[in-house]
Amino acid sequence: MEYTKYNQMMRKYIDEGNEIKESYDNAKETFVRQHEKALRRFNDIEAQFKEYQKAYNLGDVTEEDFNIAKTEYERAEYTVNETGKRLEEIERYKKAILMGILTKQFELKKTFKMDLENETDKLRHQLMKAKYDFLKLAVQLRKAYNKLSYEEYYHEKLKRELGLPSDVKELNAFQALSPAVMDDGAGISYRELSHALYFGMIPEELEKVMQQSQVEQT
Repeated sequence: MEYTKYNQMMRKYIDEGNEIKESYDNAKETFVRQHEKALRRFNDIEAQFKEYQKAYNLGDVTEEDFNIAKTEYERAEYTVNETGKRLEEIERYKKAILMGILTKQFELKKTFKMDLENETDKLRHQLMKAKYDFLKLAVQLRKAYNKLSYEEYYHEKLKRELGLPSDVKELNAFQALSPAVMDDGAGISYRELSHALYFGMIPEELEKVMQQSQVEQT
């Protein structure tokens, strides 16, 4: 999965979640006001009912008036409980839907991560192949060097065996060629690798060399 597609889908889920959250929060706000209003009314009626209950126990209020007050109290209590339940339902439904969206995000992220790991493995293999090809070229370079330097090496060795002065050091292929690979730009330095991986930058000098090489080949 391309990052652009992953980012678009993730943004879609985020926007969807925000819209649902806003919708439920608006609905909840309406019921919060209704619940608060019902709760204030219940508190007032409850206080009145307690007074009626005391008066009824003392015989100062008729049973009919007490039952009217009780019915009003129970109705107010029912309204408070119902608005409270409705608020809980709204919150529960909101969490359930948002959890569903979150699950989709987790699945999308999991898929993207798997695709990313697979693509990284492919790129890692390409780097290993490039490393293999680089070392194969080094082996070929060694063979060429040994072939070209054999006559000179034999000549200088013979001079030393005869006790004649020689200004040429006995160098193997690594001693002779590694500076050109590691110091003169054929190898990859830590700085070059870090710039490539961190910033996506290729050394300007290398770009110029490659461009000049392409011009010469055409």
